[in-house]
Amino acid sequence: MKTVRNALEIIEILVVGHENQRLTTIAEKSGLNKTSTYKILQALSDYGYVVKSKESNRYSLGEKLLNMPRYILEKSDFRQIALPTMERLFQESHQTINLFMLIGRKGYYSEIITSDSHKHVNTVGDSEHLYSTALGKAVLSALPREKVDAILREDPPMSLGINTITDPKHLYDELELTKRRGFAIDDEESYTGARCVAAPIFNREEVIGSISISGNASHVSISQLFEFSAFITKAAAEISAKLV
Repeated sequence: MKTVRNALEIIEILVVGHENQRLTTIAEKSGLNKTSTYKILQALSDYGYVVKSKESNRYSLGEKLLNMPRYILEKSDFRQIALPTMERLFQESHQTINLFMLIGRKGYYSEIITSDSHKHVNTVGDSEHLYSTALGKAVLSALPREKVDAILREDPPMSLGINTITDPKHLYDELELTKRRGFAIDDEESYTGARCVAAPIFNREEVIGSISISGNASHVSISQLFEFSAFITKAAAEISAKLV
């Protein structure tokens, strides 16, 4: 079990680092000696979870791990369960409908129905920042504080749209407000020119993802987002009930 924990810790170091790292750096961060670190990295490499650059002798995540979220999304029944509700939501709002799934400490699109063509868009596996999107904030609002802290340490808020919340206190206040009212708002925080309202989806008592209505800021006002909130919270509750 200790070796498994050490291997998982090394994987997390590579995930959080966002860059190729040397053996000595990984050993220092993991608290292991270089020999033990090398052996674990070699085993992970043999299974395709880690790759070593021949030019720089640095280690990074392998394709097997990088493609894991897409595999999980494709095998999950989450999308199929949510699709009928998403279709109805599109008819009610005539805006883009997004389905989002939490995998580990990241959020990934599971399905999008566009308002332009009313067709299903193949975006399975695309990820977004949790701190800036309504989808992400809806998820964060339902997580324990310690997990939110860990997520924000790995992905510190930075300015993305004209209204991105980068101040930690302001962001935590926003998450508390989101939790109380049951839905999150993205007012040009993730992308300038885009607005969104989202609600969390639960599998029993645990948040599993979120669903949202989004549109162009020139066509969807803040007041309309609040009107859509009744649709989105009802849709999230409906999907959650099917996941129990």
